[in-house]
Amino acid sequence: MTNFMKPVRLIATALLIPAWSPIACSSEKTAEKPDANRNQPPGVTAPDSAVPGSASRDTKTINIEYKPSDIPFDLNGAPVSIAGVMFNPASQWQDLGMSGEKQAFYKYGPLPGDSVGAEMAVYYFGEDAGAWEDRMERWINQMSYPNGRDPHGAAIRHDRQVDGMTAHVLSMLGTYNPPAEGFDREDAPSRSDHRLVGVVVEAPKGYLYFKLTGPEYTSRIMIEAFMNMIYIVKQDR
Repeated sequence: MTNFMKPVRLIATALLIPAWSPIACSSEKTAEKPDANRNQPPGVTAPDSAVPGSASRDTKTINIEYKPSDIPFDLNGAPVSIAGVMFNPASQWQDLGMSGEKQAFYKYGPLPGDSVGAEMAVYYFGEDAGAWEDRMERWINQMSYPNGRDPHGAAIRHDRQVDGMTAHVLSMLGTYNPPAEGFDREDAPSRSDHRLVGVVVEAPKGYLYFKLTGPEYTSRIMIEAFMNMIYIVKQDR
């Protein structure tokens, strides 16, 4: 199992995600329980990888109580500055550096029960790269569901303000079909029971794209650190 640095504790807060979120429908797997006396870095908020409690749904978003996992993380990885944005990855992630169009690339796991790990790539295409909606649409179409279900119906989306910037968040759980061409191309077959979480940050120097994919359990744990990282990104002034 992954060796962790000094663990931290997530703050249990309310999230704005729909009750029918595929992220909310994750299976309950267990892992070794870390030391309960953990200190949470200031300013870190709960991520979108919640295992929800009860909640009522309205037409757009609802409040869901976040229940953090027992697997620790910290955000003490080497800081990265891209497109006028500074972020700190988790030290538990393997830093693979730049690769092709990936401006940063990380892997995590696999955790017990999964045969492969999860990964997170960061893309940047300059200040005149076109509409961010086009790339998010591409991500949605990389997921498929039984009986020909439209992936748009399974796409959970919300926006959040982070240090004066808008972050557009997309989360999905289903069969991931890695693209054979394009900016996020992969040479891999389709993968069932996978998560895809994409975030577009409207950075000072253009759109910054974060894409996380992986098997249900390992990616759900990686998402905890990932969304905490997103929610405290800073403008690199």
